[in-house]
Amino acid sequence: MKRTRCPVCQAWVVPPPRNSCFPFCSERCRRIDLGNWLDGAYQVPDMEHADNHADWPEGPWTDDDPDSFKLSALPKRTMH
Repeated sequence: MKRTRCPVCQAWVVPPPRNSCFPFCSERCRRIDLGNWLDGAYQVPDMEHADNHADWPEGPWTDDDPDSFKLSALPKRTMH
């Protein structure tokens, strides 16, 4: 299995079944991600109206290497 990083904190992730939070490293990161979706921080591009890829929002990965994750692309969140 290919090594995977947590999409929230970039820690290496233990694969299932030893990790019930996969693809996240922990319950905390899983909840942060859910909060981002519920807050509207993530958006799915409208493919029907996108004429080309230039209209799509920039993702956290570069085109060359899906393992190169840019933390600057993540929404800024504060912990309460």
